[in-house]
Amino acid sequence: MIGSTTNRSVTNVNIVNVHNVYNERVVNNYNTTRVSFNGGRGGVQMRPTAQEQNWGREQHTAILPAQHQNEMRASQNRQQFANVNHGRPANPGSY
Repeated sequence: MIGSTTNRSVTNVNIVNVHNVYNERVVNNYNTTRVSFNGGRGGVQMRPTAQEQNWGREQHTAILPAQHQNEMRASQNRQQFANVNHGRPANPGSY
């Protein structure tokens, strides 16, 4: 449930289920830009630790034959294509 401090002018709410909502104009007084990605001007300056770099260089295991078969079967089933099922697969999560 959305709390009583939700501003209906900013947040799209179902008015039937929300009570004690105020309606007030919201003004954005921020003149700064915020960057959320890693790197770049204004971005987060995080680098992997030595341990994380070692993990990245570890030998990785190839997929199992059953996983590869599953991938091939799913890629060939046209009913799984979004342009065919319009985002509503018959068996979501299967394959």
